[in-house]
Amino acid sequence: MSQPSTNSDTRPNQENPDLTSKTEESLLNELRPRLLRISQAMRRETKTLPITQSQSAVLSALMMGKPMRLTDLAKAEAVSLPTMNQVINRMMLSGWVRKTQQAETSVVLIEITEEGRSAAAQTAKLRNQTLHWRMQRLSPEEQALLPGFIAIIDRMFPREPWMFDPAAAGKKGGKARA
Repeated sequence: MSQPSTNSDTRPNQENPDLTSKTEESLLNELRPRLLRISQAMRRETKTLPITQSQSAVLSALMMGKPMRLTDLAKAEAVSLPTMNQVINRMMLSGWVRKTQQAETSVVLIEITEEGRSAAAQTAKLRNQTLHWRMQRLSPEEQALLPGFIAIIDRMFPREPWMFDPAAAGKKGGKARA
């Protein structure tokens, strides 16, 4: 399958979506709704959590790396700075994150607290239980295929390098390290 042309942030070029064949287009039309269904199912099945999707994403990002700037968290979630600031303020009220200032700079970082780590662990546990329940529907042969799917998904949706390597912030085409 050919690679679509891309712009500097690795997303397909919206002006020239280079679908090379009807077979590829058919595959994309089959894959897209299934990926959406996975996302919707995980959201629906974990709606009882006392944490929003955005809050969960922030906690996950902070657990994978070091404290982050508000602007980087907003970029990661594709939301405006004021929106991310509201998310962070609510999370601070819950005790899940705190703001810290780097010594001798005006840079404010957001870092996860022990309460935030606990909330993230509880969220991960419930989501893992949900996935486990769904995996039990699969045959052993189907379950054996899942590790290969993880590698494919990681290639299709790599982590953003600027989330885990401040030196990669602003660089184009950097490799993710986490």
